[in-house]
Amino acid sequence: MITNYHTLKYLIQSIKPKLVGSVVVEAFTQEKDTLHINLEKGEDFTLELNAMGQGYIFLRPKLERARKNSVGIFPEIFGGEIVDAGIHKADRIIELSLRSGLKLLFQFFTGKVNFFLVSGDYEIISSFKSPREFEGKKFKFEKSESNYDLMVGNFEEFKKAWESVQLQNPVQKLIRVVDSIDVLLAKEILYRSGGTDLEKIWNKLGDLDFELKNPKARIYYDGIFPRYFSIVELTHVNLRKVEFEDINDAIRRFVIGTRVSRSFYDEKRAIEDKLKNLYEKTIRTIEKINEEISENQ
Repeated sequence: MITNYHTLKYLIQSIKPKLVGSVVVEAFTQEKDTLHINLEKGEDFTLELNAMGQGYIFLRPKLERARKNSVGIFPEIFGGEIVDAGIHKADRIIELSLRSGLKLLFQFFTGKVNFFLVSGDYEIISSFKSPREFEGKKFKFEKSESNYDLMVGNFEEFKKAWESVQLQNPVQKLIRVVDSIDVLLAKEILYRSGGTDLEKIWNKLGDLDFELKNPKARIYYDGIFPRYFSIVELTHVNLRKVEFEDINDAIRRFVIGTRVSRSFYDEKRAIEDKLKNLYEKTIRTIEKINEEISENQ
């Protein structure tokens, strides 16, 4: 849920005061699918973004650029001042406006995460991924409006939308009916409703809306590793929970913890594969020895 619409909205509201008035020192990539934008505003700090899977974005202490294997990105913004920061009203696109009139667009669509530098009228000047596919084209927003407020505020409209969606899976159905509701939020709403009564589901959607408007960052841990990130209470998840006052810090911890977890399980899997191969080789050796003993008796 680190790039759910509501999470991104809460995050950009939280870090906007630090972003606005900051000056871009440089932007570069030195890790696969990761963009670093070094900023200065009294102190140096870095905006880190990742374009793999669902992606992520957070502020961190300044990252020094490597002398080798580092590539400059979006040189047109170097020295530019950020004058505004916000999120699109209907979709997971963060927009940073520079005093020069240029804009940075950070698109967080799962499987289609990408970062763009655009002109004032949204012509794509440069693209972080697949530049040949996008550069010179007009950036197109997939949605102009969201039905979220209508669905939360009007039961009859919610009922009409629900009945119009021909899906049996209630989680997938709820995601289709209400904009900006993802799998985790849909599971929570349905769990709280206790069944399939449509009015109860709608009431729990309203309860969740209140929490989304009064968010608190939480990480749910499976053992020592992070499993879920949420800005609302996940009553359907029976895991250890840690709450955070600072959403940026929470996202950063979640990303780092997930990396450690992935590294741990990758190494564990490699060791298990080696042990399995050694075991199978040992079994074959034993079988061969037994065959030779049988033949010589």
